[in-house]
Amino acid sequence: MRFLYLLSNIAAFLLENVFAYRKKVIDENLKNSFPNKTDFERKKIRKQFYLNFADVFIESLKSLSISAKTAQKEVVYEGKEILEQFYLQNRDVILVMGHLGNWEKICSILPVFVSHKILGVYKPLKNLFFDKKVKSIRSKFGVDLVAMKDTNKRIKEKVATPKAIILIADQSPSNPQRSFWTSFLNQETGVMMGTEKFAKIYDLPVVYLNILKEKRGRYKVHFELLSTNSKTMPKGEITKLHTKALEENIVLYPHLWLWSHKRWKHKKTQ
Repeated sequence: MRFLYLLSNIAAFLLENVFAYRKKVIDENLKNSFPNKTDFERKKIRKQFYLNFADVFIESLKSLSISAKTAQKEVVYEGKEILEQFYLQNRDVILVMGHLGNWEKICSILPVFVSHKILGVYKPLKNLFFDKKVKSIRSKFGVDLVAMKDTNKRIKEKVATPKAIILIADQSPSNPQRSFWTSFLNQETGVMMGTEKFAKIYDLPVVYLNILKEKRGRYKVHFELLSTNSKTMPKGEITKLHTKALEENIVLYPHLWLWSHKRWKHKKTQ
């Protein structure tokens, strides 16, 4: 890993200073999200972001050969008793998170730690070679990958073991009119309502995965219960809660988020 992290250092330097990978997008996102920070502070976050971004790629490649025993040393989960109580009640649950830290590693090794059957919702890649590689990384320890279009069918499917469905809820929604609009990182932001929709239809508890990167290759994840009786909650409340939890996570550890995406390309329609 020392050698791999040396490669990651080099890759991060090249991404920022040679290729300027999405630098304009990153700078604009940081400026709009943290208007009270100085240029120096935002540049420091950008530099740390590139390093974390490179680490995610390197660590994901390493995941192809990593053992379950090693994986258990690299990620610590706190608050697992929250999931265990729902498992004992034979209840499915939704796990919602953002693109923070090494979200790939955190999701892929979850079956090693919890009793629920893990369903990972993902968007298949157009390139079949890379799609196959990504699926092999994500499913190595038992995650059952579900294409986004099949999510509803798999959630309502009756199986012997309760399911925990992982949803990443910080992408830019494709349809602004069907989004829930709220304040997020000092900006009016459209949020996809898939998490809330499934939680209310099937009355599923919603748990947020709060992520901390303790050092390179070492992560701590804390389970935070957001809702228990989702069906009875007011419209928009679940979306507000997981969006707020993500915002707080980002504010504490801004370099861990995926700033290179155009998350505010859509504007709210009147």
